[in-house]
Amino acid sequence: MSESCPLPARPASRPAPATIFASKGITRHLLRGALGAGALVWAVRLLPLHPFASLALAVLALLAFRGCPMCWTIGLVETVHRRFSARAHHTDKH
Repeated sequence: MSESCPLPARPASRPAPATIFASKGITRHLLRGALGAGALVWAVRLLPLHPFASLALAVLALLAFRGCPMCWTIGLVETVHRRFSARAHHTDKH
């Protein structure tokens, strides 16, 4: 009978994998979301009067969200997870 071998634990010093959605901090991520939401609202409001300005604001919103609003939401979850998992890991050491 063969014994099952547990997977080796991930070393504590190894950083979390990089993602394209997460930010360096929760505050920074929320500010990007506010910028994206504001640009999106203004893009819709300006569409009948200034279509090219509206297009520029829509592009700004996409850049701020790093994609669509759902991409921003995924990034928020990743950022919060990173923050609290790092804090829990730091607390476990001491």
